Amino acid sequence: MIFERQDKDEIFWSVRVATTEDIALSGLGTIDGIALDSADLVLVRDQTVESENGIYLASSLSWTKVGPKFTGTVVAIQEGDLYRHLMFMVRSDLTTWDGMAAFAQI
Repeated sequence: MIFERQDKDEIFWSVRVATTEDIALSGLGTIDGIALDSADLVLVRDQTVESENGIYLASSLSWTKVGPKFTGTVVAIQEGDLYRHLMFMVRSDLTTWDGMAAFAQI
C-alpha cells in the first residue's frame, strides 16, 4: 500500500507505520508487523542517534527524511501491531533532533 506524500511543511501527517526499535534507514522489511512497500511513509521514533528520528519515505535503497518541520506536528499511524490508530506529536519539551523535538504519544 502506498500513501501519498504530504508536503514537508504540513502540521498533520498520516504514515503507514511507526518504528518500535532502532532500525537501518534503508531497504524494505517489516516494521511493527507490517511488510513495507517502496514509498510508504514511516515514523522513525526509536533511533539511538536521535537526529535520525523523523518521517521517512521508505525505499529499497536509502530512505529519505521528509519531515516534520514544526513543534506541534501530529503524526497518525495507520497500521501496525503496536501503534495502529495511535498518534504522536512533536514536543518541544523533549530531547531535540534536527532542530525539532522528540515524538510523544498523544
